[in-house]
Amino acid sequence: MKLPDGLIEKCTANSKECRVYLRHVYLDVDNKRLIATDGHIMSVMPAEDLEEDVTGYIPVEVFREARRTKSSTIRAGVVCGIENGQTFARPTVADIGKFPDCD
Repeated sequence: MKLPDGLIEKCTANSKECRVYLRHVYLDVDNKRLIATDGHIMSVMPAEDLEEDVTGYIPVEVFREARRTKSSTIRAGVVCGIENGQTFARPTVADIGKFPDCD
């Protein structure tokens, strides 16, 4: 997936007291979009170049590290990764719950 220009990761909840799934960005491959919410405001951005990606959560740390290292893409398969070879565990719905409906 191409790293979006917009800072979608800024729209996630950052409190330890909030629901865990609100602390991640959600990739919806079928609708080609990234979704984030803090529980009050929801942000939806188009996602590009999704040929090898899988629908599900992407930890905020992936976006932060991709921007820090100037990576232009994120891999979102069974695990997440960036161009420099770093990988990140990818939580599942079974781990943290279902992302809020946005349609």
